Amino acid sequence: LVALYPDPKSGYPPKYARDSIPELTKYPDGQTLPTPKGGVDYAPGEMLGSMSGELGLRKFLEAQGHSLVVMAEKDGEAFDKELEDAEIVISQPFWPAYITAERIAKAPKLKMAITAGIGADHVDLEAACKAGISVTEVTFCNSISVAEHVMMTILNLVRNFGPSHDIARAGGWDIADCVARSYDLEGMAVGTVAAGRIGLAVLKRLKPFDCVLHYTDRHRLPKVVEDELGLTYHPDAKSLAAACDVVTLNCPLHPETEHMVDDAFIANMKRGAYLINTARGKLCDRDAVARALESGQLAGYGGNTRTSVPVPACFVVSCRFSKIFFLPVPCSLFPVCT
Repeated sequence: LVALYPDPKSGYPPKYARDSIPELTKYPDGQTLPTPKGGVDYAPGEMLGSMSGELGLRKFLEAQGHSLVVMAEKDGEAFDKELEDAEIVISQPFWPAYITAERIAKAPKLKMAITAGIGADHVDLEAACKAGISVTEVTFCNSISVAEHVMMTILNLVRNFGPSHDIARAGGWDIADCVARSYDLEGMAVGTVAAGRIGLAVLKRLKPFDCVLHYTDRHRLPKVVEDELGLTYHPDAKSLAAACDVVTLNCPLHPETEHMVDDAFIANMKRGAYLINTARGKLCDRDAVARALESGQLAGYGGNTRTSVPVPACFVVSCRFSKIFFLPVPCSLFPVCT
């Protein structure tokens, strides 16, 4: 049973903007990329992460005698009915099918819950453990995509790109208005909360911008990496936040990190700092962020994840600030391996 994003409103793409994409063979750590055999029914670069793409699994699974059910519905009775007979359920982060204890209790055949991406906070892990269900993710599958998204978000906020672009689209050429909130990233102190696959990739991409780089993580990076990137290590997120002009959250969501960014955390940041959250919405207290944007304690907030998904109709209210740069997650729908 696979729960995927709906197809584009304009329909599943009959063709794409590019004829090909770069052929990659390894992850940045040297691990080889997946090389599926037995006849995949897609070409690299096709959109697989929506309904019609079916993750490219149908031909592969049906050739081995399995049945595949793909749904965009994640919360209703139809999904629950299919889950009762499912042995494997696959879902995506940011708009997942929540595998709750109640659902697990009604799925006696379920053996595995797979995230077609990174993270498992949509699964009740305690209930899954008790039921003997394996919970897995596709580690590293979109880590670089997210790191690039972080870089785009930082530059958009610091350089004030969004409001400046809006001025130009409206027919204006008001340079002073654009520049009033635009700064150089060069020389700024930028820190990542967590320096795993994504956080480290962000730090590597920031290095050429001549930033002063900071990080905090449960596991300190090797000294050779710290020296190569010129990193300053912090024992906790609070001390990092106090030192940085830009703070990017690249940590997982669990009980210890839920709402870690609250009023007290933000008050400890520099006035006019920027906060980036491309990890999980619940890392931040939404109302605390809104208050900080209104008061000017935060100069900007950038993200691609919401506290609740799907996005509610009232979402537009939370984006009323020109200080926000917010996009859905455009980083996990296309395969790059062959």
